Amino acid sequence: MAQDVTSFGYEIAKIPLLPSRIGRRLIGGLALLRRHLMMKKLKGIIHVGANVGQERDDYASYGLNVLWIEPIPHVFEELKSAIRSYPNQQALEYLVLDKDDDIIKLHISNNEGQSSSVMDLAHHQDVWPSVHFTRDLEIQTHKLDTVI
Repeated sequence: MAQDVTSFGYEIAKIPLLPSRIGRRLIGGLALLRRHLMMKKLKGIIHVGANVGQERDDYASYGLNVLWIEPIPHVFEELKSAIRSYPNQQALEYLVLDKDDDIIKLHISNNEGQSSSVMDLAHHQDVWPSVHFTRDLEIQTHKLDTVI
């Protein structure tokens, strides 16, 4: 009997549970389902580091109230224009950090500001070597609870 169990276990072990591409699709599908269920429960979102509001349609499809916060002046203007037709979405121009009223350098990136940061790029450049900072802005910091 032990031989049969071993033989049986061996045969089971040879059968792949799922081909990797199906497994990846299944995991991706489950992640989307989880996100969808979470989004349905929300009443609103505070999106810090808004850039130009690329997620605006997605948020609107869930009927969410959205407060976008973007510190880069020219990107903020694009954001305001992009959400103009969304009545439940508004934008504020602030740099949100852990302190109020500090003046700090915000490094502006060459990818429409998407990788802008108060920190250096560090390992970011290992993954996206074409991204770099083009200039710095001196900007006042605000805590999130102060902004709200």
